[in-house]
Amino acid sequence: MKSRSKPFTGARYATRGVVTELALDIQIILWGLIDAMRDSGEELDYLQTFELTVRQNAAGETIQLIIHRQERPAFVDATVLRNISTPFNGRIWVIDDETHATMLLPEEY
Repeated sequence: MKSRSKPFTGARYATRGVVTELALDIQIILWGLIDAMRDSGEELDYLQTFELTVRQNAAGETIQLIIHRQERPAFVDATVLRNISTPFNGRIWVIDDETHATMLLPEEY
C-alpha cells in the first residue's frame, strides 16, 4: 500500500467511548492540535497521545490542561484551556493507519 505524504489527512473517526466521555469541543481541539503540528511541518508519529487533567488556577477558575505527546520523533507540548463546558480527566489516543485516523480511549484499543 502506498503511504500518504502527510499523516492524519484521511477520514477521521471517534470511538463510542470518546463520543460518550469526551465533549465535542475538546475532541475538535485535539484534532486541531494534530492539524497544527502537521501544518507546521513537524513529523508526526502514527500515535498521538493526550493526557487531559482538570485543575484550578490561583483565581479558582477551572482549567483543562492538555499534554500532547508522541514517541518518534519525541514531542511534548502543553495547552491550557479555559471555559470548557465539560472538562475531562484521562488519556486519549489518536491512531493513524494511513487510510483513516481514530480517536479512542486507551481501554478501547
